[in-house]
Amino acid sequence: MRKRKSSTQKLLLKLVQELKELKETIEGFEEPVLLSDVVEHEFDKPVCIVFLSDLHVGSVHSDYERLEGIVKELFSQEGVYVVINGDLIDNFDVPVPKLALEGASSQILSPAKQRAIAKKLLMFLKDKLLAFVIGNHEEFSSLDFLSTVKVPMGLNRLVVELKIGKKTYNIAIVHKSRFNSIINPTHAGIRQLHLLYPYADVIALGHTHAPTVATVFYPKDMREGLTPRIILNSGSLKNLDAYTYKHFNPYPVSNLSVPAVVFTQERAVPFARVEDALLFYKAISHVS
Repeated sequence: MRKRKSSTQKLLLKLVQELKELKETIEGFEEPVLLSDVVEHEFDKPVCIVFLSDLHVGSVHSDYERLEGIVKELFSQEGVYVVINGDLIDNFDVPVPKLALEGASSQILSPAKQRAIAKKLLMFLKDKLLAFVIGNHEEFSSLDFLSTVKVPMGLNRLVVELKIGKKTYNIAIVHKSRFNSIINPTHAGIRQLHLLYPYADVIALGHTHAPTVATVFYPKDMREGLTPRIILNSGSLKNLDAYTYKHFNPYPVSNLSVPAVVFTQERAVPFARVEDALLFYKAISHVS
């Protein structure tokens, strides 16, 4: 009996040691995902920043032609940059029956393939990408695929401090907010402004697939008085999916999505569609 017990203990100790070695080996291969709260970018000339979110690459409902066009526009002229605010991929690699039923059946690529494409796209855009915010669809799986992507990255939210000459802008980027409203698409942005980012010049939201651009007035301090703030939601390149249809609107949104803001040393000028922003930016670039 004692010999059997001793033999069992040895096997158990050996197994524990092997598991420990396996864990150390895995940790040796993996790099941590580097997350930030604030990132800084500085330019001496005006820039145009494109706001993308909810691309849902891998879904049959996503507008890949529009995505291709936007990527080409980013490289068509200098001074044009992009922020990606979550849900770059559909990634229904999640054991939740409700989500699996609504999403997995509409995927045309496996979640693993989607993550590989996301990594390649982020690396391809790295010289144009000012920030990438991890959305809830990225969190459906392990974030290990992002560990070697060396771009400014935040989890659900991130602040970009943008300097244009002597002028400084603060851009608060939030993917998923608890204050979303079906009736008022600017409500979540205004609440974020009031409660968390009273200093922000731009509140950029995602998640709801409801494209929105608005200007509101809110004081930064008593001396300065009311100042214009931009509230935007970058919409989605995913059309007619179950989530959008159920909660926000039954219409295609990809052609109305992807806003942009032109930042100069005097002011920030928002545009509901990136195409209009690029025309304006090209015009002022020739003048300056």
